[in-house]
Amino acid sequence: MRIQSLLHSESSKKTGEIDIVSIKLCSTNVKEGDLFVCLEEANHARRKEALERAIEYGASCILKSKRDDICVDFKAIPVIEVENVRQSLSELASNYYPHSIENIIGVTGTCGKTSTVSFIRQLLTLAGYKAASLGTEGVWIRDEDIKTIPKIITTPPTLHLHYILNYLTTQKISHLAMEVTSHGLSRHRVDHIPFKVGVFTNFSPSHLDYHKTMEHYYTSKKRFFSEVLLEGALSVINAQQEWSADILSVCHSRRMKTILIGKDIRLEKSNFTNNGTDIDLTFFGKRTQIHLPFLSTFQTENILFSIGASLGIGIDIHVIEKVIGNLYSPVGRMELVHTMSHGACIFIDNANRLETFEKTLKPLAESGKEIILVFGCGGGEYYKDRRKLLGEIAQKYANMIIVTDDNARDEDPSAIRKMILEGCPHALEIPDRGEAIFRALKSLKPNNICIIAGRADETVQVVGKKKIAFSDKLEILKTVQNLKYNPSEALPGD
Repeated sequence: MRIQSLLHSESSKKTGEIDIVSIKLCSTNVKEGDLFVCLEEANHARRKEALERAIEYGASCILKSKRDDICVDFKAIPVIEVENVRQSLSELASNYYPHSIENIIGVTGTCGKTSTVSFIRQLLTLAGYKAASLGTEGVWIRDEDIKTIPKIITTPPTLHLHYILNYLTTQKISHLAMEVTSHGLSRHRVDHIPFKVGVFTNFSPSHLDYHKTMEHYYTSKKRFFSEVLLEGALSVINAQQEWSADILSVCHSRRMKTILIGKDIRLEKSNFTNNGTDIDLTFFGKRTQIHLPFLSTFQTENILFSIGASLGIGIDIHVIEKVIGNLYSPVGRMELVHTMSHGACIFIDNANRLETFEKTLKPLAESGKEIILVFGCGGGEYYKDRRKLLGEIAQKYANMIIVTDDNARDEDPSAIRKMILEGCPHALEIPDRGEAIFRALKSLKPNNICIIAGRADETVQVVGKKKIAFSDKLEILKTVQNLKYNPSEALPGD
């Protein structure tokens, strides 16, 4: 492909008629005819080494920053200098992997992105469209997990992301809902994607190991609405968040239409039943009742975002009312694993942030449900400050608490448990997660709720340098079977 057809910059116009075979970010992978993109994150010495290697390996063109003053013999190889390498990389990727999905919905926020994009995909599929989703769960088309595309990170690296969009175009996808992370925004991965709808779920402290300050974290999120979304697009905004007024102001300045969750679409009341949740909603002044086939108040909020996005993309409200009762909770998000014959329900959930932990437990406790909770906390600086607070939330809402291990990584697991137990001193401490799950299930009584929290659908435990196979879901199912066939350990009512 000609470089001029991939990158429309003044510098690229001066390079002449250059054909490139591929785009490479790693100099060790460069082959003859490739365009090498020299990212700015590496230090001076490593960038110099990478440039020299790319030239040696036969790069036909170099893309680098105007600010980069590295002295290298480019040997007459054309060099394109740009203001922002990552922005230009997004333009390159979007043209190298062309895509033409007509309706793309981006969902950003601290919590709720994964569930919201899943619900949007489900609603659009139920409404008759060929819809896909992209994010933490990987790539889904309709109700199929596309396992041939590996799950990397929530918002994939630029080249991989645009490759996925190109693949979805070949599959005739008309609607796509995708998660948009602060990392993806700050690194310009989602630039040059024509989003028609943007969703802002919420904002709370997180990822400060990467962003360092709340201001930088928020600025990255805000960039989705101030720079990435198409002017005149639709924004669905959580009106009950203090940060929303600023986002709303940005949207109005760019002539965007808006739907406010908590105002235009709002939850009036919810009630847990034996087989789900009954909710009363108001859509632009019209009251309606909906039954959801799962237990969760926080998922109700995510469903409101998905309704807003679906309305914004043109789905009729009567269609939404007709199909919404067929939604299911995404993998690992208050996912029902087993229901006992006496009515007790066993869930797995990924809640490990303070906000999501409380949103999961509080409404269940307030509804009168007795909760048995199994959880731990990961190793590393990112998790340290929340451990005692997670324990305090557990103590406040759960009737029985078992503190166990959860990806200790390079920390002492007993030290992590000790920090959690400062917040819930009456909890049981069972280091082995399998034993903790066994004890919780053995303790179930009629209509109890058992939540195995923190890991969702993860399949390994990380302890030191080891990765040990472990799945909460499989352990639950194995324990249920073992208890059924061992009369001395039998579960009451199952």
